[in-house]
Amino acid sequence: MASDAPPPPNDDPVVWEPSNLKHLLRDNPERRVSKLQIDEVLADHDRTERWDEAHQSWEVRGRTLNGRKLTVAWVPHRNGRFPVHVRPSWR
Repeated sequence: MASDAPPPPNDDPVVWEPSNLKHLLRDNPERRVSKLQIDEVLADHDRTERWDEAHQSWEVRGRTLNGRKLTVAWVPHRNGRFPVHVRPSWR
């Protein structure tokens, strides 16, 4: 992890706004991802998190309650964690 990476606020709330809901859920319907699934991955006790220097975001790999593997990227927001990207994860 780079020394200038912000500390991950792992337990901060997930921030939902119209812009990220639209981008994550409606702009990419082929991914078949729900808001609940993103919340579940970010709450997964076995998730892994790493700082992505190139994108200036945290990358989280975890599972939904049904076992689906997803990768969620989020950026720090004054109110918590702001998800900006989601995709299926094969690892």
